[in-house]
Amino acid sequence: MSQVVLLDTGSLGLVTNPRRSQQSVACAQWLQALVAHGLRVIVPEIADYEVRRELLRAKKERGLARLDALASRLEYLPLTTAAMRQATLFPPSAYSGLASSLHTYPGGFGGVDLDFTFSQSPAIATT
Repeated sequence: MSQVVLLDTGSLGLVTNPRRSQQSVACAQWLQALVAHGLRVIVPEIADYEVRRELLRAKKERGLARLDALASRLEYLPLTTAAMRQATLFPPSAYSGLASSLHTYPGGFGGVDLDFTFSQSPAIATT
């Protein structure tokens, strides 16, 4: 079973930010490492929507262009009713125990833990 990384708004925002801060560069390197290691990296439509909405509000055209480019290179997960209903089934304990299950994969960036796994699932979701 292959591992899947679902990018969240924090990761998307950092990677698409045209201002190359130390943290955004490190996040881009982290993302490249995931792809190089053969992990499936997926942009959920809901995360794309959230980042896109803010970029449009702030009139950040370069950021929008970077988001479009990234979404075209990675796998895209459309938002469906079935997916939203499945998300509601995560037990509250999956969220409350999150802090204790944080780890860096592979390498994270800037000393910040960026992703977590649920022990029952091969999926990795970034935070």
